[in-house]
Amino acid sequence: MEHFLPQSFRELLGALTIIVAILFSFISIIKSSREHCLRATGLFLLAGIVLFANDAWAYFASVFIFGTAITQLEFLQNLAAIIRGSKEYFDYQKEFLSQSEIEKTIENDVRESEEAASKEKASGDKEFKISISPSNLSPGQFGLIVEEYAFKFLERRFEKPIERHVRLHGKTFTAEFDGIMQDHGISRVFEIKTTRSGLYPRKILVEHVKKMAEAVARYKEATKKNAILNVVLIGDFSENFNKRLRECKEEIKSDESGVEIIFETFTFEDIGVDEILKASNNTP
Repeated sequence: MEHFLPQSFRELLGALTIIVAILFSFISIIKSSREHCLRATGLFLLAGIVLFANDAWAYFASVFIFGTAITQLEFLQNLAAIIRGSKEYFDYQKEFLSQSEIEKTIENDVRESEEAASKEKASGDKEFKISISPSNLSPGQFGLIVEEYAFKFLERRFEKPIERHVRLHGKTFTAEFDGIMQDHGISRVFEIKTTRSGLYPRKILVEHVKKMAEAVARYKEATKKNAILNVVLIGDFSENFNKRLRECKEEIKSDESGVEIIFETFTFEDIGVDEILKASNNTP
């Protein structure tokens, strides 16, 4: 029986915190209090385990674990970088966009291109066509599906993983990229553009690519790595559009960002998404 009795105040405190954790776990059955009670359960349980372990590394790790619950993540990242002596961390920081941010960005992008394309159609572009028009998909849903299939297609092609929807914070810039791939010492920054109309307005494309080239130039400066901007256009494009794209390339090449820019076009069939979109369009 003596083995189950606390031998010190530390063990007594550890036992009490575990008991409190158990109490909170029962309270978490109530739906309205579940989130906060589960967090309290984890914190008290961790505190009890750390007190029983009585180890310097356990105490050290618990500081960061408890910190995630009571302070901002950025503060903890800065603290960890100081401990590691990572000077590069303070040159730039990388994070990933939330799901809601991804959906909003893609929907706005697709909607903007389609509205501009509709205006060009009204102005008399005879080669404008609607190749795939899944009425059951919103612009955001359409963009998310095509973008994910495009990423998988590119990963198979390069045989390298792509980090999706990355946001970088530097000393003098903030930039968001659709994807970044590390390829034999070179960072490939991917910008995915798609349209259901078979036409992507030239003005919007040129302005956006120039903006992305400037962001990639800052990325190169911050990371001290060579970087290439890969602009990937997905859609069933007309010959007239391909002609315009060649003109866009020449216009963008005159830009002074100093970033190598590669344009590539693929059809929905190329990336393997055409059957899904067509099936969506035929769904009653």
